Amino acid sequence: MLKRFSIIAPSIPSNLLAQAINSVKVYYLWPRPYGDFAREVLHTLTMEARSPGSVLRSQIFQENPSLAPKGQPLASHTGKERLVHFITDFNYGEARTLYDLLKPASPPESTTTQLQIDILSNVFHRVLNIEPTLVGLEFCVTETIQSFYDQAMEIMEQSSTMNEKEAKAYRTQKFTVMREQVISSMLPNAEFEPPQHPRLSPLLYQFSGLKCVNSKPRKGEDYIDNLKFPVRKQAFQILVSIFTPYAKIALPSPTTHKDRKHVVKIAVVGGDSTLHHILSAHVCLRRDQPQLFSNVELRYYFIPACGSGGGNVGAASIFASFLGRSDRWYCRNIVHGIRPLFCIAPSTSGGVGNGTQNQEKAAVPQLSKEKSMNSLNNKSASNSPSPTTKESPPIGSQSPVGSNQQELIS
Repeated sequence: MLKRFSIIAPSIPSNLLAQAINSVKVYYLWPRPYGDFAREVLHTLTMEARSPGSVLRSQIFQENPSLAPKGQPLASHTGKERLVHFITDFNYGEARTLYDLLKPASPPESTTTQLQIDILSNVFHRVLNIEPTLVGLEFCVTETIQSFYDQAMEIMEQSSTMNEKEAKAYRTQKFTVMREQVISSMLPNAEFEPPQHPRLSPLLYQFSGLKCVNSKPRKGEDYIDNLKFPVRKQAFQILVSIFTPYAKIALPSPTTHKDRKHVVKIAVVGGDSTLHHILSAHVCLRRDQPQLFSNVELRYYFIPACGSGGGNVGAASIFASFLGRSDRWYCRNIVHGIRPLFCIAPSTSGGVGNGTQNQEKAAVPQLSKEKSMNSLNNKSASNSPSPTTKESPPIGSQSPVGSNQQELIS
């Protein structure tokens, strides 16, 4: 929670940091795991006091390696972890609904220079208490911004090695000089957008459509012939298209961590049959082309969206129910938490195919019902006696009205 607050807060007052450090020191000598956790919190608070915004910048550097200071070793992140590959089974209406909601939600990415302006303006706000819009970095050229950015990151790195008082005086002196240099480098017209509070990059979605009917695959048409297992061609080709670009991307060098790999996130949206087809394709692809998995770290996510369509109307995912019983977070936020979204989200599609096909299918029974009603009315009209030729009931028989009255009386 403290790290999240440090990320979203524009600035944290020094007196608040001092109070937090004094409060956490009490738990430093507690037994494990409380003492270990208190030590980690104290380290975070101390670094934030010496170098304001260090938690936010370290997280941004991990997700955007191009922004990291020169010579700073990174962890096993390569900047690809914000990209999520969605494999959506359009055989389910709810999966299509989720696709319709997330497809227009992919925001555009900011340029590296714009991110540098946002980070620099935030540093000036934390150090000199200058509003980000008054710094004027958007009026500088790209080369000048890059130079100021490198200087600022070096200053913040040096201040993290000093005590709090020395670091504050050092930062104030250096950034005051840099502020004068920024003013002298400003152009008449703005070259970039006004700075904003730097925040983590949003998730980027890449969608792939899958259509798996719930029937036995046919040889030569639905599954690949040169493999021993019945693997759907479409699922196999989707995984190949996802992993191939990562195999062509070289890892940053020099590699300081042997376990550094590309983080690949794949979200499977559908039912149990969808998960089965993707798993079968993954096993066979790993057996047939192992070179695609040499420098990737896989993370699969399963989103059950099988409440309708695909011949399993109203059927829930057995695997999602099993996983929800073991993982309470998954049960609350995925299994049950996503269900209201399908009920209130507007969608023009549902079931198998699009909404127009469903409307046409729904109109067929309605037309046949009206036709049958018309035929019954015509038949009853032909059999009913004419109003001009009314036949009298035979002697001893009772009229229909009389029989109804007797039933009511009895």
